[in-house]
Amino acid sequence: MISLRPLAWSAVAILALARLAVAGDATADVAPPPTPPQRPAGLGAPKPPAPVKSDDAASKAPAKDANADAIFIFVPGGAQPAALDKALVSRGITPKTTKILGNGEIAMEDALKNMGDDAIGIITAFHYDPNHASALNTAFVAAYDKAFGRNPDIFSIGGYDGMRLIYDALTKTGGNTDGQALIDAAKGMAWESPRGPIAIDKDTRDIVQTVYIRRVEKVGDKLVNVEFDKIPDVKDPVKARLSK
Repeated sequence: MISLRPLAWSAVAILALARLAVAGDATADVAPPPTPPQRPAGLGAPKPPAPVKSDDAASKAPAKDANADAIFIFVPGGAQPAALDKALVSRGITPKTTKILGNGEIAMEDALKNMGDDAIGIITAFHYDPNHASALNTAFVAAYDKAFGRNPDIFSIGGYDGMRLIYDALTKTGGNTDGQALIDAAKGMAWESPRGPIAIDKDTRDIVQTVYIRRVEKVGDKLVNVEFDKIPDVKDPVKARLSK
């Protein structure tokens, strides 16, 4: 049985994970933010930047007019993927005309609902999807849906695994909440997550996980990301180089 109680500890998680991320002296004071420069007199009040219009179809015109064989798209999670996908469809850019590649956010559930069947064929790379086939993930999805009435997403699995790390680190330290003790306990820790096997790199303290290559397909009456390849034990290459 999967327990969702750790998700209720999100406020504690943020504070605890922040302590785990501190490098060197875990008791070091955090420097205050720098004082922003003063705006020169006479310029008046600054104007806010214009909002980014992810659903602006005109901004997608160059991609279509170039007749590219493929397009790689990166957008952060949240509302942008669904808006972007809607704009692509309105410009006639679909996997039927152009190979669409990207990070997993462009193929999250809300984004797929916006695109409909035009999303079939999109290829993405991501570390988690509620359709990932494993007994642990099946139990996690069922418990999450019962509690919240929807499927978990990348934010859900991040919170859940964060709680697992904190719980196991505290168990390992015997309840000692000293920052350095928690950092040392977390280094090299590994476990089986609903996303698959993950670990905390002992040198960089970054997550090591499997990245799945998926294609959007219609299974029954639902659009889902179907895994067809994977890259195990993926580390942050920049952090790996810096740690040497």
